[in-house]
Amino acid sequence: MGRNVVFGKNITLRHPHKISLGNNVIIDDNALLDAKGGELSGITIGDNVTIGRNSALICKDSVIKIGSNVNITTYVNIGSGEKGKVEIGDSVEIGSFTHFSGRTYDISDSDALPSAQGAQSKGVIIGNLVWIGAGVIILDGVRIGEKSIIGAGSLVNNEIPAGCVAFGIPARKIKERG
Repeated sequence: MGRNVVFGKNITLRHPHKISLGNNVIIDDNALLDAKGGELSGITIGDNVTIGRNSALICKDSVIKIGSNVNITTYVNIGSGEKGKVEIGDSVEIGSFTHFSGRTYDISDSDALPSAQGAQSKGVIIGNLVWIGAGVIILDGVRIGEKSIIGAGSLVNNEIPAGCVAFGIPARKIKERG
């Protein structure tokens, strides 16, 4: 744990020995950081990061890595599983009620729930200087290029190139930035 780390009320840290916090990190009220799984799983958070109220970072046998100068606002859920990863670059802002799904369930057996059939992970990669609007859903296997903007309420299920504005269901490139 770095210097000047601030914890809000009612925080849950599960498997804290697998959680690394940089300097000037704020973890606001009711946040959950859960780093369950094998020895290669864990959560790493860089410097100058805010994890907003009621947000959750949950990895199961996987990795969540957050760069520096990142603002994760309220009610954001970042999940990763099955030896995958969610990697968020530097200088990223993530709007409220956004959801990262860093795993894909097997749905081949119609007589069993997907959660009972196992899952795989391709991972989620967010480049530097990315802005993600409120209520965005980012699915497993997505890569968002640096300096991109994702409009509020979008569903991102494919790669978004660097330096563009994208939104919609599914999200698609609308224009280039600059």
